[in-house]
Amino acid sequence: MIAVNLRTFNLHGQELYIYEQAGVIYYVGFNEPDVDDLEIVSQWLRLPVINLLYDGPSEYGNFLKRKLDELGVLVGIGDVLRVEIKTSRDMCHYEISYGEFSKSATIEVSRLTDNLANVLSEIFQNLEKPQTGFLVEVGEQINIKKTSTDRPVEFRYVERLHSVSVKGKKMLLSEGFYDFFGKTVYVDTDMQIEEPVFFVEDATKVYKDRDDLLVYKAGKLFFPDGRFIVVSEPFGVVNGKILEKLITVKIDNSLISAPIIGRYEQFLLLANGVVAPLDLSWAMKICGPIIEWAVNKERLYVLDVFSYLRAIDLKNRKTLWEKRFPGAWGIGSYDDLIYVGMSGKVFALNESGEIVSSQDCCDFGIWKEGIITLKSPQEGIVIRSQIGFAILNGGKAVVYIDEPRCFENVIDIEFSDWGAVVVTHTGCWVVEK
Repeated sequence: MIAVNLRTFNLHGQELYIYEQAGVIYYVGFNEPDVDDLEIVSQWLRLPVINLLYDGPSEYGNFLKRKLDELGVLVGIGDVLRVEIKTSRDMCHYEISYGEFSKSATIEVSRLTDNLANVLSEIFQNLEKPQTGFLVEVGEQINIKKTSTDRPVEFRYVERLHSVSVKGKKMLLSEGFYDFFGKTVYVDTDMQIEEPVFFVEDATKVYKDRDDLLVYKAGKLFFPDGRFIVVSEPFGVVNGKILEKLITVKIDNSLISAPIIGRYEQFLLLANGVVAPLDLSWAMKICGPIIEWAVNKERLYVLDVFSYLRAIDLKNRKTLWEKRFPGAWGIGSYDDLIYVGMSGKVFALNESGEIVSSQDCCDFGIWKEGIITLKSPQEGIVIRSQIGFAILNGGKAVVYIDEPRCFENVIDIEFSDWGAVVVTHTGCWVVEK
């Protein structure tokens, strides 16, 4: 009987022999079944084959199939086993019929699986389930072996694992999409990913000094060698020196304290409109309280709360020009142009401060490929810097430095001359330029 019904089929380019009866596959092999194979098949042929008609929640349908496998009942084309289940809050009603057998009950949902198992055991009693079946493992190659199975033939797809090295950390991953460093990567082969982006778990802030990364968390600043110091969260670290967020400088024989809002090379820019070198050997008042600043060709441009835009020559400590742009809210620079956001437009200025063009926008950002404008507040808010910018919208952010990178659960973004730190609830993403 088996030889008559034996046929071949192609699985991933491999021709296999198969024996199927009543919707149940009893044999799969590279060759026709031998005597031992036929004995295994004959044992499975003794078991009942039913046609399961199920109406109810999917989780109980899956439970029924698992229980039938456990009992040794094969699901294919045979006598009908009808199961209907209706649930409502904590109660349920089921009806089961098979041939002349019929049973129904209304019970608590918590007792349903036990009741179903008991009913199936009552219907299908004293079945002797074979100990051995055919397991077909499908991966890069097809492997068939005789082993303990729940049904005569089981197909199992074996995931191929790929070796992926991420900034020196090796891991085995199955084929699929993964998120690395704010980018989506499809893994389908062994690969090495070296990105200027990585995550520091539990960090409140991350700093870079020369080539060293320093991590601030739990009120401590940790150095690469394991040392740490207890300190308030600093503005930055330069040449081993910690820059506190609030510093005091001397102007006209008066001591003035203000927060640092930026650093350009060896100069610090303070929120009150003062610029000073890192060693604080001198200080110069250049404007009123600062809204934003930008650098272009060794010139410092500052926009203050009084809507004045000034061009500063730091080397000679001179103000080159100043112009007022009423209601101005942001500035940036690209190539030979300075951009000023004012009302619902962004204006492009030349090095002399003359307007050369304008375009409508509600916000803008500038990076290595030029200016990007936002047309409505719903697109988010822009955080500008000297090396790029970020668009923050709720807890999601897109950071533009070397390329656009997406991040989620973002609390804050801080730019430095070497990159950006994206702060989340669980740590910091570090994006190096």
